[in-house]
Amino acid sequence: MQRILTLLMLTGGTLLAGCIQTAGRPEAQPADMRLAAEEMSLGRGGSRAYAMAEAPAPAEAEPQEVPHLTAVQPRKVIYTGAFRVVVPDVEHALAATKDLSEQMDGYMQQMTSARIVIRVPAEKFNQAVDELGKLGTVVDKNIAARDVTEQYVDLEIRLDNAKVLREKLIALLDRAKTVKEALEVERELARVRTEIERLEGQLNSLSSQIAYATITVHFSPTEQAPEELKVRLPFWWLYELGLNNLVRF
Repeated sequence: MQRILTLLMLTGGTLLAGCIQTAGRPEAQPADMRLAAEEMSLGRGGSRAYAMAEAPAPAEAEPQEVPHLTAVQPRKVIYTGAFRVVVPDVEHALAATKDLSEQMDGYMQQMTSARIVIRVPAEKFNQAVDELGKLGTVVDKNIAARDVTEQYVDLEIRLDNAKVLREKLIALLDRAKTVKEALEVERELARVRTEIERLEGQLNSLSSQIAYATITVHFSPTEQAPEELKVRLPFWWLYELGLNNLVRF
């Protein structure tokens, strides 16, 4: 990285000026060169390097801090649920849970002989929880909501700054005068592109978790349940008539 900056300064700073020139300033100033140096160090200093690489704001705009930005944005929340349910017919309960996810515009993510993981739209999470409670006797329930707003905004800022740096490196590459200079810039450009792909992957994964809640259900047959929790009804279809609500402990 230092070799790139040394080469650029030895050639009179013309390449660097072309990369970081801002409107109304035809020549690069020492402060600009320091900014470019920190930008070229992107990824080696964590999120601070991304913050330093942020594109300069218009002269009339006041700088804003991240806490002010997040305060006015809708909160980003990940909902998860885990259940242990005693049922008279495990196979039927698994099928009913899968059907429930599809009815709510969700999907079944994973299923084994006694366990199922479903994803449902976040806005239908409470409804899904209520419906799952009707399948049998719930012996254990764990509901969680995790606020990831700050993490989400941080990823967005770092991604935007990385893209700005990528464009500056491309412009710098076009002005390279020697093969050595071009190779140095291409090496840094490849690293920044890899970082962009990594950040995009993290942001997409987080967005998916926010949009769709995850619910995991473990089903146990009545004969394996403690005596005080065993279901009184002999047939699973009696539950569809709502009779289990009359005998639930």
